[in-house]
Order: sequence, then structure tokens, then C-alpha cells
Amino acid sequence: MRDPDHWLRRAALLSPLRALRAGAGDWVTFVSHGRAVLAEEAEAMHDADAIAAEAVALVRADVAKHRPELEF
Repeated sequence: MRDPDHWLRRAALLSPLRALRAGAGDWVTFVSHGRAVLAEEAEAMHDADAIAAEAVALVRADVAKHRPELEF
């Protein structure tokens, strides 16, 4: 079930960033959630989805700097 609070969804997507940056965290789960968010954004095109999609992009960019071997 998707939470209607887009800021809460954004926070949930950003929450694993510190662990992922440090070499820990569950990258596979993040990728799964991130892809779902991006698919929802493509379907709905709501501002709230864009906020969550921006969080996915932020995590992807930051992790790519520290762990370039991981692919989305």
C-alpha cells in the first residue's frame, strides 16, 4: 500500500542512503522500491510522485559516487 504523504515516501526512500554509502544496506530492496516509484511517476505524473522520484535520483547519484559497481 502506498502512503498518501509524499514527504513520508521521500523520507523512506532517502533513509537507506547513509548505509548504502558506507557499503552496507540492502541495495536490491532499494532498487525494487525505486523502480516502483519511477513506474508510478510515469503512470500518474503527479507532483507528489516527482518528489519521490527526485529522492530515488538523489540516492542513485550519491551511491554511484561511493559504490560505482552497483547498477540500478
